[in-house]
Amino acid sequence: MRENFIIELKKHFGHAATIGQQQLMQQLSDFILSEIQDELFVIKGYAGTGKTTLVSAVIKSLGTVKFFNESKGYGFIKDNETGKEIFVHVSGLIDKIDKEDPVEYEEENGKKGLNAINVKKV
Repeated sequence: MRENFIIELKKHFGHAATIGQQQLMQQLSDFILSEIQDELFVIKGYAGTGKTTLVSAVIKSLGTVKFFNESKGYGFIKDNETGKEIFVHVSGLIDKIDKEDPVEYEEENGKKGLNAINVKKV
């Protein structure tokens, strides 16, 4: 899952990443996908080093739970970059999700379109 998230970050970053930026992408991925709660990640550095661009890429790489009906076991995730809605079934969840939760996920083709799988709260 970490490598998939890094691929998404690079796609949304929009530039060829420097070695330092690639290291930051790896550290951010580890932080976002970590099981540890209540941690803080601080990014510091000189102006013009890509910090803001990288944070923007992180946001674009995530989605937001638009709706999830726990009793029926399905819902939809809104892709933060495109605005498209992606179906999610309870079988594709890693974590329990609720409306408005920010999530990281992968997509796969289902019978009726795209399905979100490996859905994890961030």
